[in-house]
Amino acid sequence: MSRRRRAYAALILGTILTALDSSIANIALPTIGRELHVAPAQIVWVASAYLLAITMSLFVVSSLGQSRGPTRVWGMGVALFTFGSLLCALSQAFPVLIAARVVQGCGAAAIMSLSPALVRDVYPRSLLGHAFGLNAMYTSIAAAMGPTLGGLMLAILPWQWLFAINVPLAFLIVLLARDALPNVVGTGARIDPISAVTSAIGFSAIIYGLDGFARRDPLPLVLTEIVVGAAMFGWFARRQFTLAVPMISLDLFRLPRFSVAAQASFSGWSAWSIGVIALPFFLQLELGLSPLQSGLLMTSWPIANAIVAPITGHWSDRYAVGWIATGGLAGFTLSLLVFCYAVMHPSVGLLFVAGLTAGGSWGIFQTPNNRELMGAGPPEKSGSTAAIFASLRVAGQTFGASLAAIVFASFAPSIGAHVAPAALHVAVLAALSLASALSVLATFVSAQRAFRDGFHYHPA
Repeated sequence: MSRRRRAYAALILGTILTALDSSIANIALPTIGRELHVAPAQIVWVASAYLLAITMSLFVVSSLGQSRGPTRVWGMGVALFTFGSLLCALSQAFPVLIAARVVQGCGAAAIMSLSPALVRDVYPRSLLGHAFGLNAMYTSIAAAMGPTLGGLMLAILPWQWLFAINVPLAFLIVLLARDALPNVVGTGARIDPISAVTSAIGFSAIIYGLDGFARRDPLPLVLTEIVVGAAMFGWFARRQFTLAVPMISLDLFRLPRFSVAAQASFSGWSAWSIGVIALPFFLQLELGLSPLQSGLLMTSWPIANAIVAPITGHWSDRYAVGWIATGGLAGFTLSLLVFCYAVMHPSVGLLFVAGLTAGGSWGIFQTPNNRELMGAGPPEKSGSTAAIFASLRVAGQTFGASLAAIVFASFAPSIGAHVAPAALHVAVLAALSLASALSVLATFVSAQRAFRDGFHYHPA
């Protein structure tokens, strides 16, 4: 029991690090943009580069985990994430910062893709919902700390210190994990290089192509990048069904419960990402709040999530997941619409209430949906299940960040040192409207299983 607690603490703290780093960076985007003289459409790449690096390398590190052992590769990910954090802290130029975020993202990919599989080894199957509920709670606490801690640090320290905080936390993870994590032996299978290359190019070309709209690249070039990315990813997907030992078991998507949960997860995370990126620009550049004040206001999202997630995790071990998750998405959609109203009729109190509702609704959706994803696949495919589980979240966040960049480039292309309030207002409103539409899509997808399962389905 002592080893289990230390192992779970190490895994949770690793997940917290990746969540904390993302939320701290989001609240600092306007500050970093001003100091480095970069417009919002480009400074969003501080968030996008991190998420894109995670997405590109998720399948590769997951396959490495299955081949070399998940504990070993997870530890390598912690080391790489720490090194990337140190590089971010030492960055003084925008290109250097982006490169450091890529290194950081590659390490985070190993942490994110292998942690769920290791949690599944640490906890019995009957308590998976409880385990993932705790995981969502702690991650939400980290996300809650991120904006506030980031705003507080920005008030007294340069922005580089936002990344330096990861270094001592990484050393604590190493101490907790030592001789505590399960020593799962890898299969020793070779990684298919074609699969590794096609998956990485496919993800990166699609995201980079989408960002081309924000960069105002020529339309033929943008379309070519997207088509190349889609073709490479299609090649990767088809190849998995021809390999004796695939890098990722994509046949999991043939399972109805897994497929619906995956689609709802991707659309939901895309909507979430647009919201958390757009709102700080509105709060700081239009309402005139400081980074600390806007951080405190944004904290309402993860705080409500942290309170609700363990409760719904307990429910998901006993009751029908479909109705719980769909109800959460419906509430999240309503919250995004309230945010749109609050932008048109600015009210700090209304923004705070909407944040509480959004975070609570997200907690009602997220934990049962995660339980469904991780519980739907067979145990022998837990590595692939965990990789897809993590990739859906990160791919959704990356896609949402790209859409946010496109919206800002379309409606507020000249924002930089001199703010254009009217253009910013329209851009934020357009971004939140797009997030609402994606959330509606996720709600309809999730509703399929609600009507299919009824009220008395008990997940396996």
